[in-house]
Amino acid sequence: MTLAQVVVLVGRPWGTRFAARTGMDVTRSRHLSDWIGFICFSTLAFITLSRISAVTLLLLPTISFELLIAVSFLIREPPRAAVRTPRARLTAYSGTFLIMVFVQIARQFQPEWLLPTQSDALRATGALLWLTGFVWATYSVWYLRHAFSIEPQARRLITSGPYGVARHPVYTGYSLQYIGMWFLFPTTLFGVVLIGWLLLTAGRIQLEEQVLSRTFPEYVDYRRRVAPLGAVRFRRPARA
Repeated sequence: MTLAQVVVLVGRPWGTRFAARTGMDVTRSRHLSDWIGFICFSTLAFITLSRISAVTLLLLPTISFELLIAVSFLIREPPRAAVRTPRARLTAYSGTFLIMVFVQIARQFQPEWLLPTQSDALRATGALLWLTGFVWATYSVWYLRHAFSIEPQARRLITSGPYGVARHPVYTGYSLQYIGMWFLFPTTLFGVVLIGWLLLTAGRIQLEEQVLSRTFPEYVDYRRRVAPLGAVRFRRPARA
């Protein structure tokens, strides 16, 4: 019996109840990319747990976040449309792993790349930003769990919950986390890497909005009302 068959067998009662409630066919065969995503983010969670240091301690609560993402690969709906270009894949995966790879390299080989601040004000501000971003990103991924993807894909349009505040609340949470980490470890190189990550994220947003606009006509109105990373845009009513 394969791992996929075991998961389906064990989760069949839950899957039946979920399908009845949502109308989704959760017992369909998982695509290879779903299993790859599940295994990669599960492994990443355990690697984070096994390598605790002063800086990776900040990543410790993201173990639950990474496991949530891993599970999302197995319960998400099939994509209706996707952008499958080399640029889309490069932007998506570089943006996902850039900061984590930098932190691990610095911890192993160049500790001076992540020297902690001596300012109490920066420490307090950084910790608050990081915690706020972690909570917001986790909530947003949980809300998106059936439409989650790394590459720019369209599964279902979600406009409520955190998506009523920002079109891309997951990236808002990541931004707060990483900016908070930079306040805690304000080195020049970390700042350069952070700017690179922000540029990659801007590219991801552009590609994701292209595929969402093509797939969901109502996305145009949603885009007018809600800003990409936060704040609802209230339009004035038209004059008679």
